[in-house]
Amino acid sequence: MDNVAIPGVFEGRACRIVTDRLDIAPLTRGEAELYLTDVAKYARKIGLSETPLEPDSDTRDALNWLIDVGLGYDSDLIVYAAIWAIVQRSTRRLIGNASFKGAPVDGNAEIGYGTDAPFRGQGFMTEAIRAFVEWGKTRSELNGIVAETLKNNPASQRVLKNAGFELYSEKKGEVDSIFWRVDVSSSPY
Repeated sequence: MDNVAIPGVFEGRACRIVTDRLDIAPLTRGEAELYLTDVAKYARKIGLSETPLEPDSDTRDALNWLIDVGLGYDSDLIVYAAIWAIVQRSTRRLIGNASFKGAPVDGNAEIGYGTDAPFRGQGFMTEAIRAFVEWGKTRSELNGIVAETLKNNPASQRVLKNAGFELYSEKKGEVDSIFWRVDVSSSPY
């Protein structure tokens, strides 16, 4: 399959990432508000084939941040303040979301992500994160992408390892965390 965008999904988007199995784009403020208030209307608005699961608490927090703060970003950096919807091309179903946690600091932007339960273990998020690494190579303000995983989350750690990230730090505390980084200027993905 060539990497042509899915007709009707994310119609008219200037910023969009397309892979073999996925179509990925940042949500607008209006779409974020719909995702929080009416998931069925949200699905129709972005062109999904069916209504996705309600957003989990982490996604709700990120959506609220986008609505409250994120749109104050310079238009060139708004991609770092948006929820990116990840859609399976063959079914036009939402499989998960990703987001950066703000504009790059010292050339590094932190990413967070989540896969809806029915789509876990199929390599979708690894494909999406690899696509973000490739996208990162096109951004002059970005040198690396970082991520934090819980020490007891081997599935998330596998996603990052398989996307070319390397462990660079650990934090012990109430919840133990591992920090990962990929250099977008030298990644093979």
